[in-house]
Amino acid sequence: MGRPKKLEGIDDAKARKERALADKREIEVQRQRGELVPMSAVRDAEVRLAHMLRDALLAIPSRTAMTLASMGSAHEIQELLEVELRGALAALSAGFDLGREGDVQAHDEDADG
Repeated sequence: MGRPKKLEGIDDAKARKERALADKREIEVQRQRGELVPMSAVRDAEVRLAHMLRDALLAIPSRTAMTLASMGSAHEIQELLEVELRGALAALSAGFDLGREGDVQAHDEDADG
């Protein structure tokens, strides 16, 4: 006949423990390979990215106000604004790049130390 329920429970617990230990070892290997990063590092990178974007976009009006005031057509204004926005976004993307397998790497003095 079958095993008593108590023994089945112990076997199940042992199997769960072995799976948990294997998962833990796999996570540690991924961390050592640099495949995992702490969530706090991801959040910090998101905050830095948002601040960089905000600063780059908020600088456009003061940088372009005098030029815009002297422009005669909507087309010229649109072209200047597009150039400025593309420049701000390009500068932002130069501050971050995609490392191996899609990891976002920050390029600033604080990122290394």
